Amino acid sequence: MLGSIFVIQLGTFSAIVAISIALLGLSASGLHIYLSKIVERPDVFQEHYYTRILWYVVAAVICPVILVNLPIHYGDFIMAGNSSAILFKNLIYLLAAIPFYAGGVCVFYAFSANPGQISTLYFFDLAGAAIGCVLAPILLSMVGAPKTILFSIVPVILAVLFAPTAQVIRRRAFWLALPVILAILVLGNHTSLLTPKKLNSYSAVVNPQQKICSIRKGDLEYEEWALDAWTIIRAKKIPQQWENFVGWGLSTNFNGFIPEIRLINFNSRYSTYVSKFDGDFSRISEWLDADLISLHYLLGRPYQSVLNVGAGGGREVLNALHHNAKRVLAVDISRVTVNSLMKVRLREFSGNLYFDPRVEAVVDEGKSYVARLNEKFDLIDFSIVGGAASEKIDLINTDTLFTQEALNSYFNHLNSNGVFSYGMYGHRVDLIDGIVKSGKMAFLPYIPHLKTLAGIRRTLEGSDSSIRFSDHVLIASLSHVIDPDYDLVHIIVSKEPWSQSEVDLFIRKTEQLGFNRLYPADGSRHNIYSDLVTADSLRSFAETLPFNIMPATDNSPFYFALNISGADDFRRYAMAIVGILNSPLVLGGFAFAVITLVFLFGPLLLSGSQRLIVSSIPKSVRKLAYFACLGLAYMFVEMAAIYRIQAYLGRPIYSLSVALFSFLLASGIGSASTHIFVAKKSRIILIVGFICLLVLAFHYVGRDLMGRTLAAPVWGRLAIAAMIIFPMAVPMGMLFPLGIKSLYGDETRIISWVCAVNGAASVFALFAVRITALLFDMSTALLVGGLCYVAAAFLFKPNRHPLSDPNLGHSAA
Repeated sequence: MLGSIFVIQLGTFSAIVAISIALLGLSASGLHIYLSKIVERPDVFQEHYYTRILWYVVAAVICPVILVNLPIHYGDFIMAGNSSAILFKNLIYLLAAIPFYAGGVCVFYAFSANPGQISTLYFFDLAGAAIGCVLAPILLSMVGAPKTILFSIVPVILAVLFAPTAQVIRRRAFWLALPVILAILVLGNHTSLLTPKKLNSYSAVVNPQQKICSIRKGDLEYEEWALDAWTIIRAKKIPQQWENFVGWGLSTNFNGFIPEIRLINFNSRYSTYVSKFDGDFSRISEWLDADLISLHYLLGRPYQSVLNVGAGGGREVLNALHHNAKRVLAVDISRVTVNSLMKVRLREFSGNLYFDPRVEAVVDEGKSYVARLNEKFDLIDFSIVGGAASEKIDLINTDTLFTQEALNSYFNHLNSNGVFSYGMYGHRVDLIDGIVKSGKMAFLPYIPHLKTLAGIRRTLEGSDSSIRFSDHVLIASLSHVIDPDYDLVHIIVSKEPWSQSEVDLFIRKTEQLGFNRLYPADGSRHNIYSDLVTADSLRSFAETLPFNIMPATDNSPFYFALNISGADDFRRYAMAIVGILNSPLVLGGFAFAVITLVFLFGPLLLSGSQRLIVSSIPKSVRKLAYFACLGLAYMFVEMAAIYRIQAYLGRPIYSLSVALFSFLLASGIGSASTHIFVAKKSRIILIVGFICLLVLAFHYVGRDLMGRTLAAPVWGRLAIAAMIIFPMAVPMGMLFPLGIKSLYGDETRIISWVCAVNGAASVFALFAVRITALLFDMSTALLVGGLCYVAAAFLFKPNRHPLSDPNLGHSAA
C-alpha cells in the first residue's frame, strides 16, 4: 500500500523503496531490542509488550495520514528541482518507517523473550503476513491505499481487546483507537484528508514545461483507487496534466477541428484520453488521420478485424471504426477506465463507443490475453503502451509486454497479410546516432522502440529465413514529444511485403503531415533505424553498438539498454556509468549495503557496558553472517521468482500478491515443522541441498509449465504460480528458526540482533537482485540465491546444547 502512495509522491522504484523501508524499520527495531537489554527482564514482559503494541497502533494510524498530506509530488525533485523536496522526501521515508519500527519492536520482543517457541511464533508471523498479502489487494480496490493501511490495524486492536492477559488500562486505550480510526475514515470520505495534495501539469505534449499545483476538495471530478493505479479525472477549473492537449502525435501542420478531450490520469504520471463523439465521423476524421499513430490507416490497406491493446479512452477504437473495421477487440488493463468511466461516467461523452456492436471491450493484461485467443486479426495495434509506462503502479518495473516471446505470440495472431502497429516514445534519433557516431556513451539511452524493432525482426526472420526485413517495415517519428529529448516513434510492420504503392503513399503522407521519415530513410540522411532494418545480420550489427538493442526476454524483461560486455571500457562509458551510479536503484543498493554492515558489526564496536557479550566475538560474527546469508538468499530467490511470475501473470499486483502469499505461508509451515527438530549441521546441509534442487526445478520445470499454460484463465495461472512456489518455500522457511534454535544460554540474547541483520541483508538484496537481473538475467539471480544458501550451510555451527524444545532457554510467555 505504501508503494501505491509512493508512486505518486516519489515516482520511480516506489515499490522497492517501500519494501526496503518496511524491512529497514523492522531491522532497526531488532537492533533496538538488542541494545536496550529489555529481554533481560522477563518479569515485565506482559506490561511492556502491550505498551509497545499500543505505540504501534498510534504510529500506524498517525504516520500514514501525515504522509499522504505532505505537500510533495514526484515532479518536485525529478524535474522541477525543488530544493525543499529532498527534506520532504526524507520525511516521507521516516514516516513510512516508524510504523514498521514500532511493529518490529513487538515482533522481535516476542521472539527474544520466547526463544524456545520460535518455530510457532515465526509461523504465525509469516502466516499473518501471507493473509495480509491476499487481503491488501482486495481492500485496495475497494477503499484505496490510505484506508487499507488503516483497516489493517483493526485486527491488531481486536486481538488485544480480547486477549485474556491484556491489562484493563491498556484495553481502554485500544478501545479509544477504534473511534479514532472510524473518524479518519469518515473524514476521508467527505474531505481531502486521505487524498494526495499535489499534482503536476505540463504546458504541452511537444517540448513540455512542468509545473506543480496544489489540489483541494472538489478539484477532482472523479477519483478511484484500483489494483493498477490511482485513477482520476481533474476538474476543468484546475490545470490538466497536459494543457491544450490535442493528441500524442498530432501533426503540427494540422489546423482543423479538434473535439473536446477529457484526460484520465493514472497516479498523476500517465494518461489516456477520451474524445467527445456524437456519432458523426465527418467532423473528426481529419483530426484522427493527422496523428502519427494513424499512419497505418492511410496506406490504402483495409483492416476488417482489429485488436487494440492499451485501448484506454478509445482513441484507436474510434480510428478503427472510422476506417470501416467490422470487429474491434479493445483490451486495457485498467478496470476503472473501461468499466467505470467508458461504460458509465463517460459513456455519453464518448458516444457510447464501448457499446458499439462492432466493439468488444475487455479488461485484461495484453500479453496473456492475446496468448489465450484462438483468433487472428488484420491489425494488432499498440499505441504508447509498454516500456516505462507498462506498470502504472510501478511495482516491479519490468516490461513483459514486448519480450521476444510476446512478439512471437502477437505475430502468430496476425492473418497472412496482417499488420503490427507499435507506437512508443524514447530518446531522439539524433541523440542516439550521436552516441553511435562518437562511440562514447554520454548517457544511457532509453530505446524501447529500437529493442522492439529488433525483436520484430527476429520474429519475422525466425518464421522464414529467406525474408528480407526491409520490405516489411515502415517507420516515422515526431520529435520532442513527452520530453524535449524524446521522439514518438511509429513502427508499422506487415507480414507480407509492402507494395511499392503503399511505400510511396507512406512517403507522401509523412511529408504532407511533417513527420520524420526514419525508414525508408529521408533522402541521404543516415539513422540507426534504417541501419537496423537493412543490416545483413542483426546480431553482428548489434555487436557494433555501445548499447544493447536486443529485445527483452521473459528471463530478462527489462527495457534498459546497458551493454554489460563493454562497460569495462571506462573511457568510453564514463558518463553513462556515472549516470547509472547516480540512479536511485544503485544509490539505494549502496546505501543499504552500508546499513547492513552497520547492523552487522555496529554493536561489536560498542563498549563492554553497552554491548551484550556472548561467548566470543568471532563466533558471534559467524552466527550473524549465517543469518545475513539467509536474508540475502531468501530475497534473491523470492524476487527472482516474482519477476518470473510477473511475466506469467501479467499484472504486477497479482504476481506480488500470489508470490508473497505463497512464500510467506509455505515458509511459515516450514518454520512450524522445525518445532520437533534439533538444529544439526547435517540437517541444515540436507535442507539447503533440498532447496537448491527445488530452485533448479522452479527454473526449468516451472518455466516450462508457465510457458505451456500462459493461455490459461487468470485463476488457473494464479493456482499454478502458487503451486510451483510452495514446495520451494517450505524448506526455505526452516533455516531461520533452526538458526535461532542453535543458540544456547546467553547467546539467546542476540536473537533480536540476528533478526536485525537478517532484515538489513534482505533490504540490500532487494536492490542487488534487481541489479543482477538487469546486468544478467533471472537465472543468474536464482543462482546467486542458491550460492548464498550454500554459504549459510557452511557458516552454520550448532552449539552443544541447542534449543530443541520450548523448555530450553528462558521464556517470558
